[in-house]
Amino acid sequence: MRSTRRGLENIVAALLLIVIVSVGVLILYYWLSVYTQNTSSYIAQQAVIEHIEIVGLNLTETSSGVNVTAFVLNSGKFPVKIVLISIENATSGTLVDNCVNNIVEGVTISPGETKPVSIICSLTTGTYTVKVFTERGTEAETSFTIG
Repeated sequence: MRSTRRGLENIVAALLLIVIVSVGVLILYYWLSVYTQNTSSYIAQQAVIEHIEIVGLNLTETSSGVNVTAFVLNSGKFPVKIVLISIENATSGTLVDNCVNNIVEGVTISPGETKPVSIICSLTTGTYTVKVFTERGTEAETSFTIG
């Protein structure tokens, strides 16, 4: 009689162990799903907080080169500060390094507002990409063709 009882204790212990592990796995799964859901929604909110777009370009010939003015719209929730504007050759992907005033100082754009940001470069015939950067690293770009 003692041997059958011993076998029953082993089965009950194994079942209890399976139940404890299953409950632990379910708790861990629930915690991870809530954590990843909150993290992804936080990242999505941060992306919407700062959003800029180039809504227009104006190209003007000057004695120093081509004055490229990008009209930047802040479509995010908070003011943004533009710190850099650059022009790249769209075909080769290389930065046009003969530009003047690519560091922008003091251009702050409120939400819903559009402001011009300019750069002067010696450009030849071709396709170029204008990129505008905020102090938090958000960027906007658009392309244009000369010739």
